[in-house]
This record gives sequence, structure tokens and C-alpha cells, in this order.
Amino acid sequence: MSNRVTGGGQVPPPGVNPVSKKSAFFFAKENMVVFRWLTGLYVRPYFWHLVAASFFMILTAASAAALAWLAAPAVDDVFGDGDRSMQVIIPLAVLGVVTVNGVAIYFQQIIVSFVGQHIVAKLQLDLFRHFNEADAAVRTKQHNAWLLARLMNDTGAVQGLVSGTVISLARDVLMFAFLTAVMAFRDWPLAIITLCIMPLLGLGIGSIGLRARKLTEQVMDKSYALSTAVIEALDGQRLVKIYGAENREVGRVGSAINERLVVQRRLIKARSLTSPLTEILGGVAISAAMFYGAHRAQTSGLSFGELGSFLAALILAYRPLKRLAASNVGVQGGLIAGRRLMEAFALKPEVVDSPDAKALNLAGGEIRFEGVSFEYEAGRPILQGVDLTVPAGRAIALVGVSGGGKSTLLNLIPRLYDVTEGRILIDGQDIRAVTLETLRASIGVVTQETILFDDTVKANIAYGRPEASDAEIEAAARSAAALDFIQELPEGMETKIGQRGVRLSGGQRQRIAIARAMLRDSPILLLDEATSSLDNEAEQQVKVALQRLMKGRTTLIVAHRLTTVIDADEIHVMEAGQIVESGTHASLLRLGGRYARLYQTQQTTSDAA
Repeated sequence: MSNRVTGGGQVPPPGVNPVSKKSAFFFAKENMVVFRWLTGLYVRPYFWHLVAASFFMILTAASAAALAWLAAPAVDDVFGDGDRSMQVIIPLAVLGVVTVNGVAIYFQQIIVSFVGQHIVAKLQLDLFRHFNEADAAVRTKQHNAWLLARLMNDTGAVQGLVSGTVISLARDVLMFAFLTAVMAFRDWPLAIITLCIMPLLGLGIGSIGLRARKLTEQVMDKSYALSTAVIEALDGQRLVKIYGAENREVGRVGSAINERLVVQRRLIKARSLTSPLTEILGGVAISAAMFYGAHRAQTSGLSFGELGSFLAALILAYRPLKRLAASNVGVQGGLIAGRRLMEAFALKPEVVDSPDAKALNLAGGEIRFEGVSFEYEAGRPILQGVDLTVPAGRAIALVGVSGGGKSTLLNLIPRLYDVTEGRILIDGQDIRAVTLETLRASIGVVTQETILFDDTVKANIAYGRPEASDAEIEAAARSAAALDFIQELPEGMETKIGQRGVRLSGGQRQRIAIARAMLRDSPILLLDEATSSLDNEAEQQVKVALQRLMKGRTTLIVAHRLTTVIDADEIHVMEAGQIVESGTHASLLRLGGRYARLYQTQQTTSDAA
């Protein structure tokens, strides 16, 4: 199933389940799993940093409680008829407490930010490594937007969870506890009455949090849909412009933006409920405290200073309580992101080394396919019982109409996929019994879609052998018939070639790819439509370079233009996943079968052009 978003619709990313019917108990259990995973792998290494942050959190909470405590002597002694020396001591004490509070907040934020940044950096690196090591069988099931959303958005949300929300929760819980202790010490009956409002607040926040969690997940899904639409529009920009479809793509992206906006509005409404809820219930608590406190001050000997201290503690406790209510949404978003990251890490490669895999022992590089069948999806075979031998040092071509399985056969050699049935041998060794590292190190590839990076010419040629010397890189470029045009570039080998080599022509890009394969100097060479997208002049230049590259190597060529494989040692015609004809160019023409008809058709088309 395609993940492409059309007509404003969106397809949820793999692994994301609908949340509308899940219970609060389910989410609580899921949250614990995610939280244990995050703390165990990513938070635990910073244990002592968090101990230090906790120390400063305690100082922050204690200093807030001390301010509330000092309200009693301030009222009774500074502003009342108490000890006159307190008029100096209390202001100095307040100044000292405020200073401690400010310093503690500063160091707490520095430590927490440090931990958060390092956690997200490690998460991103681990996630990229995991995606990078995933094989083609896994990668083809995920859209690039899905991978990018995990790498950028979800790791950022987890950083907010760890370094912001959770740490703030700890600080605010401590502060509320310290201030509650002050209230209880000043007048515990009054404290109990005041705190009776807490269960109501907890129920309200829990209900809002459940609603916000569902909406947060929907926003993430819509953001994924938007990323998909944007990436596809930018990747297909050339086609978009040729077909004059700019407005269509703007409309598609705009539709995705609007769909996300609708859900974001609902989330904003749900989030905004926490503020009036805490305001109203906090006001009720403060009003009740003032009313009953005034009564106790008149009847039970509670001094105005103690009442003032109690009210100061209550008002100060209201601030962390409000933050706790608001942070619930952030916690839910971070836990959702954490769950999605767990799902991403759970994607395991299907092509891996066997437990007893050994290094590939190359003798000449003979490749043999024995009864090879393959299917991407069960019940839909792409290859069916293919038997084929590619002798060491020989050039063998695969031709035929599109969809015959030629490129798939090539992709099985470096184990981008594993065969469904049969086996592939290199010098008599089953490729599933050797290590992927040594197998792929023995293979060089040149494809129709030249893969170049936004780096220098030199870096692109040396990609397969980054330790190569400048002399070796230059020799490879010369052999690939690329050195002349490279020297004419503004900065020669150090010229940046742009994204996907956009600053080079098609023929130049292909010769850079050939130079890269020459420098790698692998004994087995796979050529997949290496000249099909080039004009005649560029094709001739590339053919000369390819002939040099193929010399002495075991080469398997997939080609659409039959003129490019006339000199192959043997040609095999593939149709519907099977080899239906084999022979040299001359013998296949004499046979007068599929190859001859295909060759005649191409010759007729070429003459007509």
C-alpha cells in the first residue's frame, strides 16, 4: 500500500494504531513501558547530573517554602509590635532566600538543558544508525517522511519530556510538597480543608490529559502526512513543472496543512481548559482559606502573621500546581513520541549475517544462481526458478522487456533482499553463509540512477575508498574518462557538485560513478541500465569508460538498449521472472526468437528517429 497522500487525505504511518477506544488504564500501562525504556537507555547515563539537578530543585522548593515561612515574622515583627531587630533580619533573610532561589534555578536549568541536549543527540544518532543499517526489505515499507519525522520531531518531543516536562514536574511537585508542609505546620485543619479541592482538580486534569493525548497523536499523524506531501512535491519538482502542476501540489500541501490545523485547534481548546480549571478551583481554595482562616484567627488564636504565612504558602503553591496541570499535555506528547521511537527501533533488518557467517573467500568471482525464486509479496513471484552461471572474469547480460525481473536478480547478489527459494553462490559459497561486509566489499555497482552526494567531486569518487590517495583518485577519474571535464570545473576535484550532482550533466555524473567503481576495484561488477538515460554522445563516452571498468571483472549487465550488450560474452533474455533464451548476440539473432524481434524493433525505432 502506498503512503502517498492525495486529495488532502492522509495515511497513518506504519505501527500507529487508532487511539479513540483505548482506556486510561491502557495508556498508563503504555506510559510505564515507554518511560522505563527511555530512562533505562538514555537517562541513566546522566544519573549524577540529575542528582545535582535534584539538589538544586530541592533548594528551589525549599527557598519558596522559606519565603512563605518568613511571611509570619514579617507581619508580626516587622510590621507589627514584635522584636525591632527583626526589621533588619527579616529583609536580609528574604534577600538571602531569593538569591539562593535564583542561583538554584540557574544551575538547575543549565544541568537539565545539558542532559536534554545530549539525550536527543544520542537518540538521533542511534535512530539514524538503526535506519542506516536497515535493509531494503525494511526501508521500502517506510516513507522517508516517516523516518524523518522520527529522527527530528519525535526525538525533539522526547527531549522536551525529559529535560523540560519531567524535570519541571519533579521541581513543581517538590515545591508544592514544601509549601504544603508550611501550610500544615501553620494550621493543619485549615490545610486539610484547603487541599480538599485537589481530588476535583486531579479528575479534571486527567480527563483533559486523555483528550489531549488523543489529539496530540492525531496532530503527529497529520504532520507526517504534511511532510510526505512536501517531500514528494520537492522530489518530483521537475515533473511538477513540466506538467504545470504547481497549483495542484500547492493545493495538496495546503489541504494537508489545513487538516493538521483543524486538529491543532481542537488540541489548543483541550489544553486551554487546564488554565480556567486551575484558576477557578485555586480561587475556591484561596477564598475558603481566607474565610475559614479569618474565623480561626478570631477564635483559635491564629496570629495574623501565621495566617499571612499560610496564605502566602497557598498562593505560592498555586503557581507550581498550575504548571503541573499545564505540563500534563507535554508529558502525553513526549510519551507518544517515545512510543513511536520504540516502534521505529523495533523495525529489524530481514537480511542479516547468519550466526556462523564467514568471510567470503574469493577465487575468481564466479556467480551461480541455482533455482532462485523471489517475491516481494507472498503469492506474487518476481523470479521463478532461475538457473544461471556468470563465469569468473566474463561479462553476462540480462535483457528483456520491463518487469521481467532483471534488476531484481542483480539486487539479490549483494543481498539487498534474500532469495525466497534456491540459492546464490559466489565461488561455490552460499552468499547467506558469508558476512555482509565481505560480500558487499567484493561488489561494485553502476546504476541508471546515479547516486551522488552534495559534496566535492573528490569525495564522491572516493566514497567507496575514503582512504584512497589523491593519485589513486585521479587515476580512477582518468580511467573513467572523467578527468578532462573535472579539471575544467571551477575548483577541479574540490568543486561541490550540488544535491544529487545537479551541477553536472548526465554523462558527467555517470562517469563520476564509474570512477568511484574503478577506485573501489571490486572483482564483481553490477551494471544496471548504466547508459539508458544518456544521449548518444554521452553514451559513447560512458561505454569507453565501462569497457575499461569491466576488464578482468565478473560483470553482470542489465540493459534495455541491446546495442550496449552486443559484445557481452553471453546474453540471457528474461521474461516474467524466467530466462527464456540464452546465447551470444549472433546466435540469438540466428535463432529468430524474442531477442531477435526485440533487437529488430529497436533498430527500426532508431532508424526512424
